[in-house]
Amino acid sequence: MLICLYAIKSLLDEGLTPKKKIRMILGCNEESGDWKCIKHYNSVEKMPETGFSPDADFPVINCEKGIASLTFEKKYHGFVKVNGGTRSNVVPDFCTAQLRNSDENLALVKKSGFAYEVDGDTVKVTATGKASHAANPHLGENAIVKMLSLLAETDDDLKKIYNLFKTYDGKGAGLDLFDEPSGALTVNLGIINCDENLSFTINISYPVTVKENTVTDILNKNLPDYYVAESHFQHPLYVNKNDDLVKTMLATYNDVTGEKREAISIGGGTYARALKHGVAFGPEFPGVVSTIHMPDERVSVDDYMKVFEIYREAIKRLCF
Repeated sequence: MLICLYAIKSLLDEGLTPKKKIRMILGCNEESGDWKCIKHYNSVEKMPETGFSPDADFPVINCEKGIASLTFEKKYHGFVKVNGGTRSNVVPDFCTAQLRNSDENLALVKKSGFAYEVDGDTVKVTATGKASHAANPHLGENAIVKMLSLLAETDDDLKKIYNLFKTYDGKGAGLDLFDEPSGALTVNLGIINCDENLSFTINISYPVTVKENTVTDILNKNLPDYYVAESHFQHPLYVNKNDDLVKTMLATYNDVTGEKREAISIGGGTYARALKHGVAFGPEFPGVVSTIHMPDERVSVDDYMKVFEIYREAIKRLCF
């Protein structure tokens, strides 16, 4: 967003006059899923007719999968304590558990290779992974899933969760859905808490032609003994590749970079969904190692300046 501000300033400093009103909208809780900031904006202002969100990938994103974040909960009567994850849309890199100190449990823990310590009647275990955006779960390593691979040997409730969500393609839960415009569904087991209650939160990116109730029906069938404690849905975004906005943004990217890219689909969600007619456009380049939602999220200075050049040209073509 800051690059866009400087891009607009440079065009104005050049003496150019915009032919359209330019509005920059800064949201404050896009990651939470409920988008209260956008709801407030719509209550006091008129949403622009068209635009783009500089919050994803190049060359241009004309298709964003539907997103579902659901928390399932039930009473728990087992003897294991588990805690892992911070947000449903982040692949968790840390998960801890406490088991009863028994010869059988200790043998399982040692076999797992996870870090552990014995504290009286309790064995404390830690599994580590690699964080990534839930839209790209293949780039991460899910610490909760790793932990559940161990705990599945000791607890039936945790075994069931492991079997349902041990792979990010959703196959275990019957969620391996696919369509041509947007590709395959992905699921991330993002948060788990197990003490007196057992709760876990999943984040699902589902294909644009799949209905919301299709996803919920499959989950409810697999989890009849759980209730949904919380849920958020964002409907898919799809703009035809032949749309003028898509073609303008794509041509801008290819002209500035000298590449010949095509529009793409992603599993993440951007504020482009809030626009009447919008797409996501940059700022991450194809082939660059993604650091989105990682501890050291960053962009190189060279890439930053190239992004400035692309946004400047795109805004010029759209508004000047």
